[in-house]
Amino acid sequence: MPDDRSSDNRPGKEGLAVLGIGALAIGCCAGLPLLVAFAGSVAVGTLLGVGAGILGAVALVAVVVLRNRARRRACEPRPPRRAPLLDRRD
Repeated sequence: MPDDRSSDNRPGKEGLAVLGIGALAIGCCAGLPLLVAFAGSVAVGTLLGVGAGILGAVALVAVVVLRNRARRRACEPRPPRRAPLLDRRD
């Protein structure tokens, strides 16, 4: 009489297969969306950080340009003042 137990039908092997499928399901259904969400939040944070950096650089350039204009105006000779009306002799 042939033996009904073959090496493929061992209970331990079925348990490991179920455990592997469960681990794969958890990894795909829970882990992958978590990783994608993390990568998305890092990407959004990077974009906001780069945007804030660009905005800060533009503000710094504007301050430097305005300060240089003010210095140039201060160094330019002023036009002569006109004599007051009371000191005029007609």
